[in-house]
Amino acid sequence: MVDDEANQLELMKLNLESLEPSFLITTATTPSRALSLLKDQFFDCIVSDYQMSEMNGIQFCEEVRKNSAVPFVIYTGRGSEEVASAAFSAGVDDYVRKEETLAHYQVLARRIRHAVEKRRAEEGQRSSDERFVKAFNLSPFAVVMTRFSDGKYIDVNDTFLNTFGYTRSEIIGRTSLDVHIFANPNGRAKFLAVIKNGHVSDLELDLQTKTGQPVTALGYAETMNVGSQDVIIGTLVDITEHKKSEELIDRYYKRLTSVLESIPETFYELDRDWNFVYVNGKMATSAKMSPEEIIGKNIWKLFPGYLGSQLESNYREAMDKRARAQAHKVDD
Repeated sequence: MVDDEANQLELMKLNLESLEPSFLITTATTPSRALSLLKDQFFDCIVSDYQMSEMNGIQFCEEVRKNSAVPFVIYTGRGSEEVASAAFSAGVDDYVRKEETLAHYQVLARRIRHAVEKRRAEEGQRSSDERFVKAFNLSPFAVVMTRFSDGKYIDVNDTFLNTFGYTRSEIIGRTSLDVHIFANPNGRAKFLAVIKNGHVSDLELDLQTKTGQPVTALGYAETMNVGSQDVIIGTLVDITEHKKSEELIDRYYKRLTSVLESIPETFYELDRDWNFVYVNGKMATSAKMSPEEIIGKNIWKLFPGYLGSQLESNYREAMDKRARAQAHKVDD
């Protein structure tokens, strides 16, 4: 608290600390002393008189604002509407008139607390916005922000631009239809149908780059309100290479299955728990069962006659060593 009338300053300090035990008040009788304290200490709020000999409260606030955004409240009995207007223009957060009654200190205490809480909320929002911007721009995945009302891109990160081969000016203000991001228009319709619920997760999307190269991505999106407008924040995880690997494995598996189905010997595969995970046609025929009746079943329960046999011994030894074991024909 700053006031060049020492008695008035002490009275304010005693009354406020009595009303609000959580207040820890430091006093100064000159703005220059207060500025010196502000360099070395942290304060939640400054409460200052307006009319002081060294400089008035507005001039004092202007000095404070050169280096600090601490909430600033002018508390005076000598001001006017013109002074109040000038105070707010200078960056003062609140302007409270002094009154004679002790109850008025309750008003001042509330206004101080409001100014502090408001500034903390603003700083919290600003910090949250900064974290969001950093996460948006530094994400290793493609991230986009589009306007919900018309689908126009508001912002995209560098990963998006690098993945799809566009410049920022080619994207911002346009829609996915304008730049043909979706390889198939039905993909966009599918996305819009899901996002109406406010959330998209693990939605596989067939997209394309500026030059028409296919991109397969998993889409994640949320609707939210940013800057008074409804937007969609979307993340695209590029799984193109993973998809190619899956397709390659699938083709290999189909060829392998074709070979195994064509051989005249029985063939089957067991997992570490001795459950069938694959049987060929010859195996199913020998067991007089369909593949569906065998797969997923435990070999020792399905064929209890094997228990205690040399085949069980060979199989268990092979399983322990993770080696191949000779398969035997299933007895009729």
